[in-house]
Amino acid sequence: MFGAWNGTESETHGKRWSAVRDDSIHAYRTQGWHVFPPTTTDPAKIPAAWFTLIDSRTPFPDPTSGDTAALGGARRIVLYGAGSSSLTAQDLCQKLARIGRPAVAETDVHLALSRAALLDADSVLVGVSSRGETRETLDVLRAARRAGATTVSITNATSSSLDDVSDVVLRSAVRESRLRSGATASRIAQLAIVDVLFVLVLRLDFPQLSESLRGTYDAVRSRRGDH
Repeated sequence: MFGAWNGTESETHGKRWSAVRDDSIHAYRTQGWHVFPPTTTDPAKIPAAWFTLIDSRTPFPDPTSGDTAALGGARRIVLYGAGSSSLTAQDLCQKLARIGRPAVAETDVHLALSRAALLDADSVLVGVSSRGETRETLDVLRAARRAGATTVSITNATSSSLDDVSDVVLRSAVRESRLRSGATASRIAQLAIVDVLFVLVLRLDFPQLSESLRGTYDAVRSRRGDH
């Protein structure tokens, strides 16, 4: 994680980045950004924007154990996330569907609870919650655990209620800035976790699963305009 001082002058805009931020607030006033006060002109009080660096040199874990093996061998996979976290669940579902894994992503908590209640020891439920305290997601994970399924969660929380209802917890570590309060940074981090998880599942049987990827790509190729 590193910070960039907003007092640095932008060569493109010819003004401090904090001033560029103020211009953005004015431009997006219809979205409620006008409630933020103008940035101070005192250099000592100008804040920094914080970023999280994902190190590509981090070694992959063993794909034959834990959450990866569970997703690779599950008879049924149910994914659930509330609000913006549902986008992460749907992204993982789409990726798993591309390789023939029996996955479904629910956005309605009633349907998610119903599916969770019908899972078994050969099933996996993946819950996504940035703060780890979303009641709907916790309830769905509890229902899946009661049914005997393996429960996996994706969160940005270092410690949360998800820990009590998940067999495996996958954590990101990002900080939302005031202008990105709509779970932008945490969602991107969640999607990065999804990508890594998908690659690990592919490694379980790459020759076969790569054929599935190729087949599903060819199936929609005529719709892409690149044939």
